[in-house]
Amino acid sequence: MENLIPQASARDLAFILWKRRWSILLIITGTLIGTLAWLLFVREDLYPVTARVLVKIGREQAPPPTVLGASPLVVGYRSSEVNSEMEVFTSAELVTQVIDELKLDQPGPPAPPPEKFVPLVKYRLKTAMSGVKDTYENILIAAGLRERYTLRERVFAMLQKGIAVKAAKDSNVFVAALLTPYREGSRVLLNTWIDKYLVYRQQLYANGEFDFFRGVVNQSLGELRGAEDRLQQFENAESISLLSKQQEQLIEQMTRTRAALRDAELQRNESSVKVQKLETEFKKDDPNFGALGDFPRDSFQHNVLADLAELQREREKLRMTEYDTGDKVKNNRNQFGVLAAMLGENLRSGLAEREAVVAARQIELTELEQELSTRHGKTKDWISLKRRVTDLEGNYLTYQKKLNETRANVDMQREQIGNVAILERPVDPIESVGVRKTMVLGIALLMGIFAALAWIAVTEYFDHNVYTEEDVRRHLGVPVLAVIPARKG
Repeated sequence: MENLIPQASARDLAFILWKRRWSILLIITGTLIGTLAWLLFVREDLYPVTARVLVKIGREQAPPPTVLGASPLVVGYRSSEVNSEMEVFTSAELVTQVIDELKLDQPGPPAPPPEKFVPLVKYRLKTAMSGVKDTYENILIAAGLRERYTLRERVFAMLQKGIAVKAAKDSNVFVAALLTPYREGSRVLLNTWIDKYLVYRQQLYANGEFDFFRGVVNQSLGELRGAEDRLQQFENAESISLLSKQQEQLIEQMTRTRAALRDAELQRNESSVKVQKLETEFKKDDPNFGALGDFPRDSFQHNVLADLAELQREREKLRMTEYDTGDKVKNNRNQFGVLAAMLGENLRSGLAEREAVVAARQIELTELEQELSTRHGKTKDWISLKRRVTDLEGNYLTYQKKLNETRANVDMQREQIGNVAILERPVDPIESVGVRKTMVLGIALLMGIFAALAWIAVTEYFDHNVYTEEDVRRHLGVPVLAVIPARKG
């Protein structure tokens, strides 16, 4: 079976390459020249400035000291602390401080043009390219396609984009890399960044406990002095040294008063019973005052009862000889009634006197109890004042101890003594970052070759001209009789 696809020999390929040699040369040369121009005049070389920072957990990440507990112990290493420090290192506030410190938002004087020819040409071309870029950007801004940013905003965005912080694997070290378009002096920028970071992180972790404890110490000292003054005034006014002896005397007097009150109540109750019995006998037609009970010998009541008993005997004797309506019997009854009334009034007055004595004893006992209660209250107030002084003294000593501890922390912060150690300070870089220029030129050469080959393939596909004997035989199908060479010159 005949092969319909024409077969090309090496001679044919060489002829095609020779035929299109100027196109190939033009494409490759244009690619190399364009790449070289881009490398020299358009591309900005970026130089990496690096620094290494060691992070270990320290007093900053530890909880602040409490009022009651001791200072917390801080041991061990944790990757979370490294991540926190990385976030602090790349914070927007820190970037702003670096810009303000180095005055990056203020335009500096233009760099002087170089004296040598090649660097001068390069300088002029770069200046022209920069003007073209500015013109293009102004056109976009005027058309409303782009926002106009201030120099500070552009520098801020450049620093945020140029800084890269990465934690080293399985360690508490993070590497800070800053890309800058300047090779000389770029270390100053990152060194300033690190210095600001060391100060800024101390401010972040500072929780103001020193000012707090200092205020609390002054307040507790004032309260302690006030409580001591009140205690001294109370002791002077109430004679606290004699208070216990006064309480003992009051207790003894109350004991005697209670005994006297009990005796007076017994006598009152006895008199009340006798008066009740007397009233009962008075209601009878023939009272018998013997039911009143016994009275002390030779007392008024005892003598009256004896007289009443004598009158009672005489009346009984008279009844044997006279009637009850007789004068003698009437006289006897009158005398009996008078003595009975005297006895009743005497018992009632005695009951009233005993009730008055009981009331007086009760009032006296109440007054003594109130005075003792007052003394007890003063004792409680005195003990409360002493306890208050003791508590305030303990609080003052505790706060004073915490103040001393926080003062040490403040001194450490002032000296920037923390848990961050700079393992490697940044130095000016030697080489730029990215693909080397020779590598870019090699890649451009390969791309130019591929572009030339692609161009040859396309042009040969659409080119139907006759160049060789084979082309004549292929197109006409007849043999070639003779070939006349082309005339040169």
